[in-house]
Amino acid sequence: MDEFSTDQSKPHLQLTCQVDASLLSLLRDFVCNCARHLQFTEPEVAEIEISVDEACANAMEHAYPPGMPPASYEVTVDIFLNSDQMTIKIHDRGFGEHKRQQPMDTMDDYLDATRDRFRGLGFLLMRKFMDKVEVVTRPGEGTTVEMTKIKR
Repeated sequence: MDEFSTDQSKPHLQLTCQVDASLLSLLRDFVCNCARHLQFTEPEVAEIEISVDEACANAMEHAYPPGMPPASYEVTVDIFLNSDQMTIKIHDRGFGEHKRQQPMDTMDDYLDATRDRFRGLGFLLMRKFMDKVEVVTRPGEGTTVEMTKIKR
């Protein structure tokens, strides 16, 4: 059973594609058009777009091992539509190994000079722009990022 609470009976779209920088623009456009269909405002659409871009960029950078042919990098995007919200699940089939960092709640946390590396801005943005963000990582199975945006 999936840890996420997404209601599988909601209208649902699924897109699977190669994780490649040249395809991210098309993927973002697809998700943004779904958000516009639900009549999210343009600022909300922009927040969704940034969040999807960050989740896909993480899959490109972290999911697959060096030396693996890029053609085998794959991501699946599930979009669950409801009249008052949109849930997006982005799943890669990579390592599923995730180095947990201390969650950051503010930009000050991100800019803290005592941090070793400046990583994690994408998740900070996702949590700021979306109403709910969950990440599940399973070794050998990949990582799923589920984000929900509620229409205001």
